[in-house]
Amino acid sequence: MNGSMRLVTMATLVTALAAWLGGCRSYGQSIDTGGSGSERRVAPELLPGSQGTLTDVPVPQRFKLDQNRSRAMATSGIRMVDYHYTGPADKWAVGRFYKRYMPDHDWTPMSDQMLDGRVYLQFMRGRERCTIMIEDRRWSGTAISVMVVPEVPARGSGGY
Repeated sequence: MNGSMRLVTMATLVTALAAWLGGCRSYGQSIDTGGSGSERRVAPELLPGSQGTLTDVPVPQRFKLDQNRSRAMATSGIRMVDYHYTGPADKWAVGRFYKRYMPDHDWTPMSDQMLDGRVYLQFMRGRERCTIMIEDRRWSGTAISVMVVPEVPARGSGGY
């Protein structure tokens, strides 16, 4: 390679690297992780999508229902729902989304766990329990499972 060809190649690489780094820095926002001067990236806040199949459980924008894996039934005022969604968001942003928007639909947060790389959130409303499982999918973004089932009282507690 002659000198001018090397210069053009180097300039192209520097420009590509700067564009790539600039794109990475624009994702979300930085937060200080505790005064140590280090920062970590936080994905941008997600917003609810248009009213989906469940009117009382929000779903983030751009998440799509997987109809082949989802099912629901209702009888005598009792419903059981097992819906699966996939979409392009960070699992932590999805977790924050549900913590933020479920109370707007009168769901009370009950638990928040992480197990085997999955985030599990549980909410209660009346006699129903909603369990939301959030996990990364290597090639298809993030998967959300929403299960709504009747709350079954503990044995001997008077029950239904």
